[in-house]
Amino acid sequence: MNEAPLVLRAGTVLHIGQCPALAQVRLATDIAKHRKLSVVFVAADDRSLEAAMHAVGFFAPQLEALHFPAWDCLPYDRVSPSIRISALRMHTLSQLLESPDKPRIIFTTISALMQKLPPSEMLRSACFTLKRGDSISRDVLQKSLMKAGYRRASKVMEHGEYALRGSIVDLFLPGSDEALRLDFFGDDIESIKRFDTLSQRSSEAVERFTILPMHEVVLSEETTAHFRTSYREHFGNSFRDDALYHHISEGQIHAGMEHFLPLFYPSLSTLFDYAPSAHYLLDHAWKTIATEHFEAACDYYQARSAPALSHMAAHPALPPDTLYLAAEKLTQMIQQVAAATLSPFTINDSQLAINLPIKPVPPLKSSVAGETNPIAALKHQRTQTTESMLIACHSEGSLTRMETLLKEQ
Repeated sequence: MNEAPLVLRAGTVLHIGQCPALAQVRLATDIAKHRKLSVVFVAADDRSLEAAMHAVGFFAPQLEALHFPAWDCLPYDRVSPSIRISALRMHTLSQLLESPDKPRIIFTTISALMQKLPPSEMLRSACFTLKRGDSISRDVLQKSLMKAGYRRASKVMEHGEYALRGSIVDLFLPGSDEALRLDFFGDDIESIKRFDTLSQRSSEAVERFTILPMHEVVLSEETTAHFRTSYREHFGNSFRDDALYHHISEGQIHAGMEHFLPLFYPSLSTLFDYAPSAHYLLDHAWKTIATEHFEAACDYYQARSAPALSHMAAHPALPPDTLYLAAEKLTQMIQQVAAATLSPFTINDSQLAINLPIKPVPPLKSSVAGETNPIAALKHQRTQTTESMLIACHSEGSLTRMETLLKEQ
């Protein structure tokens, strides 16, 4: 791991073995830092992803890390992804559009990688930047915020909320730790400051900010018209009794509208389109996991499409391949980018494979060298190698205790 980072090439998928979880994060940070590249780290599931995101702060605390989670709702559900998840996704996509080649790590999962996304052109057109000194009426700003999916509240507390109080406009943008307070003089933005939502105390001044959409569906005249036409083409006259159709036609946000994403845009994108030049590091079981996810989506589609009773009409639902990448399509897209699979096991059955020279430390058992004290066993193990040994503890207290035990030995 101390040698030059790997160079991955598009068209071939390299298989890397003997690479345990922490080594995978170390490999990703080395590529991002030394090759000056974006790295998309694709974990098997949310638990593995969370562990990797915690570890990157140890190996490269200065490296930018973005989180791109999957939706926290089931396929074809009647609810939308939570505001927190939507905010994270839109923030990450906007950062990739702004600087696609910046050295960073984008943490995601296989299920998130399979989801189709709004086209990048939509996101670019839906974002707009305001700076101190700009002139915009509060009515126009409010209409723009509502179109972008923000909710009006009496007091801003969560991402995607805004509040109007006389000449003051409070706004909580996705991807921000603090909300913004805009102070108007007439229609001019006199000042922009960050503030804590709990104490309501203002802090540092901000010169400019960018308003991002809160949903992957941005309701505009174009998207609404495209939805109405596409809906009737797919589902015929069922629009007459569908609240979704009527709410979208009236420019209202409807719960679960993201599950009809293909109806709003002429075409959809994927994460590969937002980060085409990145290195992709995937869990070694990605194909199996992708197949299982797509089969589950097919099951949900069948359940949603079939009427519950013989006299009931089926609910409108789009085929799974319009919303998700099937395993075969995902394979084709992975082969078109610079990618590698990461496995903790030794790989011997592939020509495009390397095994890293990493040896995990064996468990400290009392039977090691006949010692009954695990610390003494650690001491014995330390004498068997000339390499450095890293010991990580759960807390400052356990670290102090470990130091005392080691000094006693």
